[in-house]
Amino acid sequence: MLINGTLFVQIINFAIAYCLFRFIFFSPLLHDMEKEYGTEQELVHTIESQQMLLSALHRTHQEQWHAHYLDYSSHIPSLAGQPFITQRPAISSIQKNIDTEQFAKTMHDILVHVLKGSLS
Repeated sequence: MLINGTLFVQIINFAIAYCLFRFIFFSPLLHDMEKEYGTEQELVHTIESQQMLLSALHRTHQEQWHAHYLDYSSHIPSLAGQPFITQRPAISSIQKNIDTEQFAKTMHDILVHVLKGSLS
């Protein structure tokens, strides 16, 4: 079996290509990928810590709300369960007439004042 000389040239060519890719092209790429992964992990940790903080604040808010509710429920006035107005107050017709008469007199006085000012 005769080995051709191009086989040695291909082996050398493959070794050179492997070294170029491994040490020159892939090394910075791997470094950037690891850096991005580290940044991603930091962000995930930050998000988790912020979520824990928000849940703690939410629990505190619920506890305060519950405490204020209990305080309020212990100081409810005795009329709180009853309707404010049991029936509508009736407006008397005399009151309506007085208001209408006062309104008419006031409008008359205003018109007289305006007309006197425009005539002079």
